[in-house]
Amino acid sequence: MLTQGEDRERKDQRRLQIALLIGVVLSAMVCFVVSNKLANDATRHWADVGRAAGTNRHAARQAGDRARTSGETRKV
Repeated sequence: MLTQGEDRERKDQRRLQIALLIGVVLSAMVCFVVSNKLANDATRHWADVGRAAGTNRHAARQAGDRARTSGETRKV
């Protein structure tokens, strides 16, 4: 009876080790997927911000050009 209990205990320990290993691997995979998703979203966000800033600078430049042109026209 004692040997059966010890065998059962070893099997339970082995199952626990396997379960923990599977849990660690799955956790690492989820962390990898989530971090990649967040990095891609951040990259896309900064690209959009850069594009918007470029568009705003272009619009401001055009407005400045129109204001100068308008001021030159009034002088004439």
